[in-house]
Amino acid sequence: KGPGCVASTSKEIFKNIASLFKKRPDKYKKIVAITNTRVPIIKFYLCPMKTNCDISLENLLAMRNTKLLKTYADLDPRVQVLGYAFKHFAKVCGMADASTGGLSSYAYILMLLHYLQRTDPPVIPVLQELPSTNGMEHILDGWNCYFFEVTDRQKLVHLWPSLGINHDGVG
Repeated sequence: KGPGCVASTSKEIFKNIASLFKKRPDKYKKIVAITNTRVPIIKFYLCPMKTNCDISLENLLAMRNTKLLKTYADLDPRVQVLGYAFKHFAKVCGMADASTGGLSSYAYILMLLHYLQRTDPPVIPVLQELPSTNGMEHILDGWNCYFFEVTDRQKLVHLWPSLGINHDGVG
């Protein structure tokens, strides 16, 4: 295909994105396009942020999971601080690589969220258990991905009065 032609498949789009990233070695390093999977992704190192990243297209479950993690991080700043520390620790110890038999970094974050929900007093609520006026279903690819979406903090405090009670530090 010549210049000006629009890429029509995810595979072509990812190859184009990877090609663009490779033209900016000051911003992106370790660029790997993984296109022969159900959900193609590009993995790369984002130099200005000094972090590993990945991009996928049309992955609604990943988008929903990202929204869930952002919702938890927005509820209490300790979620984000501990999440970064936990992910870094797991990577440094070589434990956060699902491709080599370890757990994914997402799995470690879920364990952290579970701990923060079960500590006494809890830091964060179990958003999947809080009721919504729209019902407790959000089906994606056959999975119920429902969680209470915090649009009104006062409503959340009404449903989960423990919000803000735990004042423990991150250390």
